[in-house]
Amino acid sequence: MGAFTATHVFVILLCIPAGLSQAACSGYEYCGDCIIADPNCAWCSDVDYGEARCDVPDSLTNNGCQNVTFPQGQVQTIQNDSLSDAADTSNNRAVQVSPQLVNVTLKVGEPQTVKMNVRLAEDYPLDIYYITDLSRSFSTDLVNVRRLAATLIARLKTETSDLRIGLGGFVDKTTLPFVSARNITECFGKNDDECCEECADPFTFKNHLSLTSDTDQFENAVETLKTSTSLDSPEGGFDALLQVISCQKLIGWREHARRMIFLATDATSHLAGDGKLAGISRPNDGLCYTDPVSGEYTKSLEMDYPSLGQINSLLQENNIILVIAGAVNNDAAKFLSIYRDMLPFIRGASVGILGADSGNIINLILLSYQRVTETLEVDDNAPDNIEVAYTSKCFDEETIPDSSLCDYVRLGEEFNFDIELTATSCPSNGEKQTFSISPIGLNERLTLQVDFMCNCECEEYAIRDNSTCYGNGDLVCGQCECDEGQYGVNCECDGDNDSFGDESECFASNSTIKCNGRGYCVCGKCVCNKQMDPTQVISGKYCECDNFSCGKDRGQLCGGEDQGTCVCGECRCKPSYEGSACGCLKSTDACETPSGLLCNGFGNCVCGSCVCNADSPFQGPTCSDCATCNGMCSSFQECALCAITYPGSYSDEMCHMCQVSVKVVDYINETETNGEICQYIAGDNCTITYTYETADNGTYLVYIEKEEECLKTKSEGNFFTANWRWFLIGIIAVIIVIGLLLIALIKLTIYVQERVEFNRFMTELRESRTSGNTNPLFISPTTSIQNPRFGM
Repeated sequence: MGAFTATHVFVILLCIPAGLSQAACSGYEYCGDCIIADPNCAWCSDVDYGEARCDVPDSLTNNGCQNVTFPQGQVQTIQNDSLSDAADTSNNRAVQVSPQLVNVTLKVGEPQTVKMNVRLAEDYPLDIYYITDLSRSFSTDLVNVRRLAATLIARLKTETSDLRIGLGGFVDKTTLPFVSARNITECFGKNDDECCEECADPFTFKNHLSLTSDTDQFENAVETLKTSTSLDSPEGGFDALLQVISCQKLIGWREHARRMIFLATDATSHLAGDGKLAGISRPNDGLCYTDPVSGEYTKSLEMDYPSLGQINSLLQENNIILVIAGAVNNDAAKFLSIYRDMLPFIRGASVGILGADSGNIINLILLSYQRVTETLEVDDNAPDNIEVAYTSKCFDEETIPDSSLCDYVRLGEEFNFDIELTATSCPSNGEKQTFSISPIGLNERLTLQVDFMCNCECEEYAIRDNSTCYGNGDLVCGQCECDEGQYGVNCECDGDNDSFGDESECFASNSTIKCNGRGYCVCGKCVCNKQMDPTQVISGKYCECDNFSCGKDRGQLCGGEDQGTCVCGECRCKPSYEGSACGCLKSTDACETPSGLLCNGFGNCVCGSCVCNADSPFQGPTCSDCATCNGMCSSFQECALCAITYPGSYSDEMCHMCQVSVKVVDYINETETNGEICQYIAGDNCTITYTYETADNGTYLVYIEKEEECLKTKSEGNFFTANWRWFLIGIIAVIIVIGLLLIALIKLTIYVQERVEFNRFMTELRESRTSGNTNPLFISPTTSIQNPRFGM
């Protein structure tokens, strides 16, 4: 970029914030260093300019500079084919991303915005490759795969008329301790786990059928599949997956088609490092080693398993969507959780569960395909020195900052993204950088060619031995760059005659101290003192600047290199930070709740962290933790109520800030949802039911019933009466009656028992009185004597 006149600079000044600190531009002696110090720094190229040349444009202009070098970035569209379906183009290829090629010129710290439009074409070609686990434990599921092959083809053809499908199988590396070394034919009917007379010989991966539109071939290939044997629980699924991704020509992936891989297994997969168990230590190089004739992976015993990073990188590079389907077994919960833990490291991947007999395999594949087509997310492979920020506009909704995702996408609808690019530093080699932005799962992209403004144009036109520099240097961007051993503003001094020159040039304005007391004057120019610590530097025309007197954050100057740098006694923060010591994060990501609201509406986001209201029951990192609340229901309650315009705690303005996707439904079936069932008490005997679930991309979906549910009064056909007091009195009366009955029953029981005892006693008493038996030992105490005189 060339120099600007004072008139040009005046127009530019209108775009620069008032009160901009000039310290960010102080202390730079060369034009290239000046313009990358801060996006608002400019350089004066006037030969006779006597002030600091690196400054903000308004200061340079006010000081009389006529040639201000103030380059700015720009965006230039190179290729921009219109969005269209395949039937509307001459080459029968849909255009789903526009523009296709853009040149961007970036200045460090100055953002540039590129607009990207995406429209998912109807009836887009589909390439789907099915990789199945052929270990013996998967044999039951394999039977169902054979049975459902024809139905699977028919259902997929309802989604697209241009279908190609392929088939491959895997077991594991064919060596101990992964697979038994014994030959299958030597088992002789033994029942060992590693023996199976009907099984195929073990192999790592085999391509049974490359992608083809002949669906009969797929059905025939499925019928010929045979299981094999292995020893340990993890299998070689990721070895197979890497080969399917890397062998582009062999598998037959089309350039313009949606690409999917469906991996069905009942175990986890080995990862990088596991090969050392068999003495295989050579890292996997990620290349194709599948023999085109036999279809088998030939480097299994020479290279280790791939890493998650390799899998993710290759999937991104080739725009392939991975779906992992786990079969139900005794260890299903454990190995499925391992795959789910991998999802954050594999972009766009998802995990599903096969039924006990794999009968849901068709629905699982179709559901995965529909999830891909109904969700639009863009991603990039930008280099580390370029920050990329997205703003999405889905349907007719307003723009959503910091979002690269659109849900519930409909084919034929156009979606827009504003992509903000900011260079954080210049590339080390100074060369142009190229990267791309593309929708996940589509092999179409926006390619960005990025140039960097790291040097001034005037630096390329140095004037050698100019008279202004006394023949002792080059005139570069209005100032002299002296030869070695020469000093002075115009290179008029040399090291042998330090007394020559005007020392008045070594005093700053309104200062009586030469070189601010931190240097000495040599030939009219300040030479700043050197510090004991070589990393500490004093600089500036009058030694007024240093890189060690700035504020500290967490014990480091300006928070450390990742947060900011110390320039002329003040912190120059990286784009993501702010504050006097660069200790504050600009991003509010850590403050956002799952619903997208900052600090849940019950606090303020300060320096990237939430400060919750002291009188609020909601506390925690995002003011979402509530000791009296249930689970995450409270995090979504207000935004859910906003969707049905039911009065809650949120104002209309706060409702407008909700970013969580809320869908209003007629009824929520508790048996069909995997999320927590939440209820909001709406009034007397009334509740509103809602639930939430996690999408594959980590976002949340909330469902809420549009009508509240209330208990009806007796007059409305309900059992309960509206007057709860009478209902309560009735309950008390029943309790009293039951109590009295129990007392009466107890008293009756005691009476009957005592009556029985009394009757028994009386019976025994009567028997003792009427007995006629006499005791043989009894002698009567009376004696009868008969008088003979009265014998008659």
